[in-house]
Amino acid sequence: WRNRRPGFIKHDMKDLMNSQGGSMTQRQRILYKKQQAKKQQAKKRRRNAALLLSGIGAAALLVLYFAGASHFKNHFLSGSEMNGVDIGGLTLEEAETKAEAANQDYKLSVEGTNGVTETVAGSSIGLHYADDEEIAQLLGSQNRWAWFAGIGTTKTYAMSKETVYDSTLLDGVLDGLSSLDASTQTAPTDAYLTKDADGKYVIVPETAGTLIDVSEAKAKIAAAINEGKSEADLSSCLVQPAVTQNDAGLISRRDAWNAYMASAGLTYSFGENEETITSDVLSGLLKDDGTNVYLSDSAVDKLVNSWGKKYDTFGLS
Repeated sequence: WRNRRPGFIKHDMKDLMNSQGGSMTQRQRILYKKQQAKKQQAKKRRRNAALLLSGIGAAALLVLYFAGASHFKNHFLSGSEMNGVDIGGLTLEEAETKAEAANQDYKLSVEGTNGVTETVAGSSIGLHYADDEEIAQLLGSQNRWAWFAGIGTTKTYAMSKETVYDSTLLDGVLDGLSSLDASTQTAPTDAYLTKDADGKYVIVPETAGTLIDVSEAKAKIAAAINEGKSEADLSSCLVQPAVTQNDAGLISRRDAWNAYMASAGLTYSFGENEETITSDVLSGLLKDDGTNVYLSDSAVDKLVNSWGKKYDTFGLS
């Protein structure tokens, strides 16, 4: 058994001990102990090597972490955006240069209600960032110690005074937009009451039109520029009808009028003669002052007097 590989010593020792009634010679015990000691040393070396590698890896990561924190002291975190401009990894000066270049390239698409889309260019209104060191404040406020968390993400920095422009230049550009030209637009119409063939009131619905509220539209465009947006839809700036088909006043007047008109067809007898209140006659007795509907006393009196003259034969021969 001495000629066998060391890996089989422990197994052979057990077999030998079993064959000899469980007893080992002195030499056999020494060999067995040496083999066990070698195994323990090998296990210890593997454990020490693993610990060493783990320590080296941790140290490398620590060095990388502090190197990153030091780098992002003067650079924006990866994935950073400012008003849609990617400034991740840039220095303050590089970010300012890129942001100003973006201002010159900036274009706002204005979608009007006349089916035309027009453009307001940043270069035409003197668009630029305010010199208030706000970009520097943004750099100083970022958490550079969490730089690793920003990898693969986008952090957006909002600026309260991010851009300025020449308001006179902007007004001139906007005044030239066909989207704000009232002559190319249709004004809205209010809902109103009209009579049908039976003399009853019906409501004619309002129409929206395409007329733009110029003041509201200019304010929306200016806000879009300040926020760095690429589009401004003016559909929300339409001049709205003052009266709609759901107006409570219209509905009330219609219902009151039609309640009176339900009496059309009534007949009054004068002896052998009759007078019928037709829808035309009844309509002439009603008064609509734009707020209320009621019977006109003067119109009723006039009708009754006409009947009196027509059928009252008292004193005649």
